[in-house]
Amino acid sequence: MYLEHVRITHIVLHIYLLFYFQKVYIQQRNSNIFFLADRAQTLGSCKKELDNMKKELQDI
Repeated sequence: MYLEHVRITHIVLHIYLLFYFQKVYIQQRNSNIFFLADRAQTLGSCKKELDNMKKELQDI
């Protein structure tokens, strides 16, 4: 349960940062390499992931 809370907090922070900064970078998994990403697409995927995690948490 704690790890789910940490994941949700991380996603909420990421969404907050997307609202206030123009450039968005996505980190390559298991790497220190970042790529410039489309802001609207990244925000949409973060919101979907957050909604899914909230639904899973409510089901528990």
